[in-house]
Amino acid sequence: MSGTFLKNIASRLRSAGIAPEKGIAWLAEMHRSSSTLGIALTHQYLLTIALDHLLFRHSPKTILGNAASAARLLMVPKTRFLRASLKQPHLFWMPPETVHGNVSRSAALLGVSQLRFVNAALKHPLLFCIQPGRIHGNIQESAALLGVPATEVLKAALQHPEIFSLAPGTMRSNVRKSARLLGVSKAQFLEAAFQRPQLFCRPPRILLANVNKGAKRLGLTKQDMVRAALRQPYLLCERPEILHANIQNSCALLNLHQADLAAAALKQPSLFYQRSATLQANVQRSARLLGVTEAQLTSAALDQPALFCLRPETLATKARYLLKIAKALGEPADLPTVLQSCPATLLCSTSALRARYLVAKLRLKRAALSSLVLMPSRDVTALITDHFTKQMAATGKGARSLQRMYAQGIISALPPGILPIARPPRRRRTP
Repeated sequence: MSGTFLKNIASRLRSAGIAPEKGIAWLAEMHRSSSTLGIALTHQYLLTIALDHLLFRHSPKTILGNAASAARLLMVPKTRFLRASLKQPHLFWMPPETVHGNVSRSAALLGVSQLRFVNAALKHPLLFCIQPGRIHGNIQESAALLGVPATEVLKAALQHPEIFSLAPGTMRSNVRKSARLLGVSKAQFLEAAFQRPQLFCRPPRILLANVNKGAKRLGLTKQDMVRAALRQPYLLCERPEILHANIQNSCALLNLHQADLAAAALKQPSLFYQRSATLQANVQRSARLLGVTEAQLTSAALDQPALFCLRPETLATKARYLLKIAKALGEPADLPTVLQSCPATLLCSTSALRARYLVAKLRLKRAALSSLVLMPSRDVTALITDHFTKQMAATGKGARSLQRMYAQGIISALPPGILPIARPPRRRRTP
């Protein structure tokens, strides 16, 4: 510590009625002890929490001993509990038995394991200090005020532990005001908040400001942003500047206009926050595996934005099935043509494509590639089951094939009188 810094510390200690020599020695020992645990803390930070929470009354040995004992009782690493204590310094002088008792009673009242509650409290250390009855009461009352099951509120709180200590009236007010400001129903906001429980704790005016700012930066309307956020509530939690920068970076890497990518992101909201480098790498690898240009792939993906999010290997597998279906139909086709004329065909599941290939191979229906691939699954199932039912009547064979296709998801239903078989378990890879 420099001479000037020591003088400043000494001045603050005197103002608090603490002998400078004693206070500086205390800070030095706490700094040294925390460093040995791999926790980097400045003397300034230690001084602030020590003055705010009267830690100078207790020796560093006692403080760290309390933390070690509490960590042992809670069966968590000492470093993790020490980091939690730095966020909630009351823990430094609370008896370890009291901390453990609070955790045990809270977990019992909530009906969760002690480990789950401890993990929640490590994220929001105030929970170690609050009376268990209050924590349990908050969950029950919040559920009653919102008109939802208590289990749903508890699940949300375990994901975002600040909810445990949020006053029920505040939680209800946040939901009502946020829904009103965003122009959505209470039910719609609740559905979004249970996906992203942070929304229960965010000030409504901040949510509205983020939506307005994000819409303005991206050239969208408020309604556009809200609709996208209802599908992907993470958008309400991220800063508008980050969303905008991400779209800009993605546009630069993929040579796209912001308006085009933003419009695609409204259909596939994860594009707003997917890492630009990852998106570019997926496009490059997908184009290479499919044997098309990146421009051809991005053009198709702007029409069907979910293509941006599929794994390149998955796209390649689907493409192979599409070409097999085209060959079985006797229809000349190549992937650039498919991407240009009907990119939605690449969004079908692999099992659905296998079903369409079977229809084409067995010549169960004459149709163009796009018409067959996008045919409703119930119609495809009817064609396949009708074919094999007739085969069973003629040869007595075909039931097993139908059972296997049903187990593999190729057909969605079995004819009357044929029982399903269990889907074979996945083989575990041996290390």
